[in-house]
Amino acid sequence: MADTYPLKPNRITVTTIRHKTTVATFERGNEQRMSNWKKGKKEFELKHYNLSIEERDQIIAFHEDRHGSLRKFYFANHVDNLVYVVRFAEDSLSIDHANAYSFNLTARVIEC
Repeated sequence: MADTYPLKPNRITVTTIRHKTTVATFERGNEQRMSNWKKGKKEFELKHYNLSIEERDQIIAFHEDRHGSLRKFYFANHVDNLVYVVRFAEDSLSIDHANAYSFNLTARVIEC
């Protein structure tokens, strides 16, 4: 897996940190809780502003090549200078026309 997210977003936010806990409830009402992951997984929102048509098409092609949320890829976060293995959170992208030749795009990715 040598694929890296193609563009540097204008804004990166961590929207969620997820944990996966399994809860088993017994007949007497007692509970047993187990963590399925060693650490929480971050969800990022990547916002791009005023993309050119070529930049927009580059991200769309990258999303298509991953089949939406099916395949993992690398995301280099310039905020914390770490590289994460992520996948798209959804099978769709949010694209808005800023003007005739400029686009705003939001992609959500989840750490694997």
